Amino acid sequence: MARCNRNRCFITSVFVVLAGAAFASSEDQQAPIVDREIDVVRAVGVVRYFHPHEAVTRVDWNHVLHRGFELAAADTTDEEFARSLRRWLAPIGRDIARVAADDASTQRTVGACRDGERPVRWVHEGVTADPAVPLARVYRSRRSGHETGGHPYDHVVFTKWIDAAPLRGKELAYTGRIRMPAGGEGVLWIRVDGPDREQLFYDNMYDRPVTGPEWSAKGLVVPIPDRAVDVHFGTVVYGTVPAEFDQLQLRVFDEQADQPVGESLIEDPGTWRVTSDSQRHVHQVVQREDGIAIRVTIAPADEPESEIVQELQDGAPVDWTVELVDGSFLRVPLALCPEIAELEARDRERLWQRYPGGAVDRLSPSEQAKLDVAATWGVMQHFYPYRSMLDDWPQALRAALIESRAVEDRDHHLRLLQRLLHHIDDGHVSVYETDPAAEAPQAFLPLAVERVPEGLVVAVSNESQAVRPGDLVLGVDGEAIETWMARALVHESGSLQWRTFRAIEDLLLGPAGEQRMLSLERDGSRFDATLEFSAPGPVRSIDYPVLRELGEGIVHVFLPAIRQEGVASLIPRLMDAEGIVFDLRGYPNPTFVPAEFLGHFLDAPDDWTAWLQVLLARAPDGDLVASIQDQFALPVAEPRVNTPTVFLADHRALSYAESLVGVIKRHGIGPIVGAPTAGANGNVIPLVLPGGFTASFTGMRVLGPDGSPFHAQGIEPDVAVGPTRSDLQAERDVVLERAIDLLHER
Repeated sequence: MARCNRNRCFITSVFVVLAGAAFASSEDQQAPIVDREIDVVRAVGVVRYFHPHEAVTRVDWNHVLHRGFELAAADTTDEEFARSLRRWLAPIGRDIARVAADDASTQRTVGACRDGERPVRWVHEGVTADPAVPLARVYRSRRSGHETGGHPYDHVVFTKWIDAAPLRGKELAYTGRIRMPAGGEGVLWIRVDGPDREQLFYDNMYDRPVTGPEWSAKGLVVPIPDRAVDVHFGTVVYGTVPAEFDQLQLRVFDEQADQPVGESLIEDPGTWRVTSDSQRHVHQVVQREDGIAIRVTIAPADEPESEIVQELQDGAPVDWTVELVDGSFLRVPLALCPEIAELEARDRERLWQRYPGGAVDRLSPSEQAKLDVAATWGVMQHFYPYRSMLDDWPQALRAALIESRAVEDRDHHLRLLQRLLHHIDDGHVSVYETDPAAEAPQAFLPLAVERVPEGLVVAVSNESQAVRPGDLVLGVDGEAIETWMARALVHESGSLQWRTFRAIEDLLLGPAGEQRMLSLERDGSRFDATLEFSAPGPVRSIDYPVLRELGEGIVHVFLPAIRQEGVASLIPRLMDAEGIVFDLRGYPNPTFVPAEFLGHFLDAPDDWTAWLQVLLARAPDGDLVASIQDQFALPVAEPRVNTPTVFLADHRALSYAESLVGVIKRHGIGPIVGAPTAGANGNVIPLVLPGGFTASFTGMRVLGPDGSPFHAQGIEPDVAVGPTRSDLQAERDVVLERAIDLLHER
């Protein structure tokens, strides 16, 4: 999505050490308040996500958090604060109590519920509770026996795509009518992708959704750059509500006439992809003379919880205690009988009056940053699938709350969130502006740089007069490269190889039209080169056509480049080859490279089971157990390809690419040559934070090919090889060369 591309709002900022130093002298005075703020974050997180009363779904949690922070600063003693916090939270959650240490270990007894009903609990499989956005239907959050109903983030997405190549240099108009008979929000959206899924344009009517029952005509005009590969478009309905779209057309836009012209480019209504997180959206897509019509209706509520969820919750705690700064404990129920878990209608309005929604943008930058820290930390504390690996997570909260006091601008706010999420070691972490309009135009230096044993070295240069392959990077804007990279690495998350890759990308990215000075060394001489951020996308050091002959019958297939035709169309060609090199040094789109193609190389059906795990939160603080365990379960596919095959992989292989590498490794389809993969896999969950940023993270636990964790480590190659400085200078791909040697040896 076209925001700050992960973490790339490149305004020069003061490093966290400076911010920390500014507060070091006052930390002793601030310590009691910080301790109380930590209590606010921890207590609110437990009540917000685990108290089973309906009231928790009816309040504005940003308001609750902000007022909690005010109490932390206003109360004169820890005991007074503890009492105030309990009074503030008690109306939201029935039976919230403050107890002494002696009573903290004594659990409530829920007892038998009326008519033999099961107690109400929160069921979090992954998490889709605010601020998490449910983009993958595999994740769900709801109270047992209850749908999430009209939650504004419940949504259904309709998606279609077309080839951008014949439309390059033109503009498209995506038009249609929308109406929302029962509220919620309806929007049109369109996105233009370049090579490697780089987003060139995106508009989703973020600031102008349709919310009313009257027909509203809408239109989006989008340019198709010369680098465009695909155009993706569709509609979104936010909320578990009915919706109607009509006269949907995608046509060429005539700028002189200021209107669309020609026939609609949308064909075949049966090929729309539809995803719905609540699974209650029922849809119909119809082709009419005046365009596509889409109707969305709502099915009845779900059946009771599955037996596996009930079994996993049996024996789970029925309440939870949070220790407070004065030594007392806040006891929070985790289970309530249905007859006492609901609000009377008159109480809903009263509750909203007490905990109303507020305009977060009216808060100071530091207050917004503190809300974002609290929301982010709480989700990771309770739902991050690798929570057990986070030894320093409590300390990370303290440091982030202290630093939030120094936040005065968007850049510092962004960097604070990046440093917080650095601690979770997740290669899927991305922090960016939620509103695309808030980002400044970005561009890349016309270079590709690789980490090799000698240091950071230029691999590709489109400015050959100033910079050449093999040049060693010694500094950035007058700063030693070691110092620059050390600072950059703490703003990235994941394995060391992935963080290094991301940091190098950040070195090459900056405000479009501005310049960066690199200090370089070539043939023993040091020199400076000033380059402009002018490239619209990153220059790739590994970039090949889809398929090419390497001689002696060997075929090289670059999987990240496969687009419309799909990998299946290549199978007949591969059967005639003497050897195959599949290149996974990058991200292959699952639409064009489905995992099923590996079935052509299997001798027996895939037995790699339960390696994709959605986790159920039985209780707060990371008590997570697998409730959904999935697999590819690939069958043997015909025709069988018996051609000797080698696979290439390195740190560029992330997420879905690692799923493919895992199958290859598990079944020994062929040797893997290169370096460890990135070490981050599983569907991503985005958090839309109150301060205007979105942060994403891995939502499921994924096991490696041998059944052990590989998160933040990666999958090891069978043959380790990587370039040196002299290889880059000679423009040699030694990984590919080693793969060819292996095929010759076979």
